[in-house]
Amino acid sequence: MRLQTRQWQLGPWTIDEGRQVVSMADDVLPIRQKLLAVLVCLIEHYPDVVETEHLIELVWGPYANIDRAGVNHAIWGIRQVLQQHAGIDVIETIPKRGYRLLLEPLEIQSHSRTGTASMSVLVRAS
Repeated sequence: MRLQTRQWQLGPWTIDEGRQVVSMADDVLPIRQKLLAVLVCLIEHYPDVVETEHLIELVWGPYANIDRAGVNHAIWGIRQVLQQHAGIDVIETIPKRGYRLLLEPLEIQSHSRTGTASMSVLVRAS
């Protein structure tokens, strides 16, 4: 999965793909690329459950040598980054199936001409 330069508002956090950071208020935390890719995948599929095998294919590739334990570790890492500063549960584990984002993500739209930003609800084409 190739990361882009998008930004998302997820509860109290701002997720910045381009800078590979998660921020809340004045705290800016770096997040490892694979963890960010998993988080972005969950954001892009909100509010649906993302099956573990689908996460592996999208984030690591169809020929990756990673199993459920590797995905579980990535989800744990995301939870550690986000929960240590707000104590909010962000990701739901659906046993033997996958994961679902619990908070509605808002994509931050940057308007380069005016220097302003606005937020919009993520709408997926079906």
